[in-house]
Amino acid sequence: MKINNIDHTTLYVNSIDSVIKFYAELFEFTVTPGVSEDGRYLMVENDQIHFFILEDASISKKFIAKQHLSFSVPSLKPVYEQLKSMGVSYQRGTFNGFKKRNFDWCEWIDPEGIRLECVEHID
Repeated sequence: MKINNIDHTTLYVNSIDSVIKFYAELFEFTVTPGVSEDGRYLMVENDQIHFFILEDASISKKFIAKQHLSFSVPSLKPVYEQLKSMGVSYQRGTFNGFKKRNFDWCEWIDPEGIRLECVEHID
């Protein structure tokens, strides 16, 4: 089996309402709410990626905090500028542990506690 990439994933939050504006403004994603048999959800997308955010008030904050989503960007400079303009605190660093595709990174927490990261590949 040859895998090309991850097509999409689902993140879990306690409250959809707390993240709609955050994802729409920070990343300029199209954020479309919906309801299924599993409950309320968001479809989050742009021209390159898409994923789901599913609301479940019974999910523990500890579980939510263990979720992590990393986005590849051409340059981190606009990421720093956007985070600063929105008053979002972040950390920066470099990861050199892979054989290929190492990166500089910038990481922060969304309103529900999910770790978000943007990476700029350095090799």
